[in-house]
Amino acid sequence: MNQFAMLVKAGYSAVKAIDANCKVIVHISNGSDNGLFRWLLDGLKNNGADWDITAMSIHPTVANWATTNSQCLNNRMI
Repeated sequence: MNQFAMLVKAGYSAVKAIDANCKVIVHISNGSDNGLFRWLLDGLKNNGADWDITAMSIHPTVANWATTNSQCLNNRMI
């Protein structure tokens, strides 16, 4: 995670050096997986990474859309 956080920090710094008004996004797939959110975002945060926006993707089906959407909404942690 430390090496990944270093990569995110370098990208953040590079973007801001070009234009400080640009927003840096960390994107996570499986937006309904809280364990993944905690692992990735807490890991980046605990290793000093910076970002401006957290983005996610979810791909609910007709059968599980209500559960998936509810789980996704519970991931508002940052």
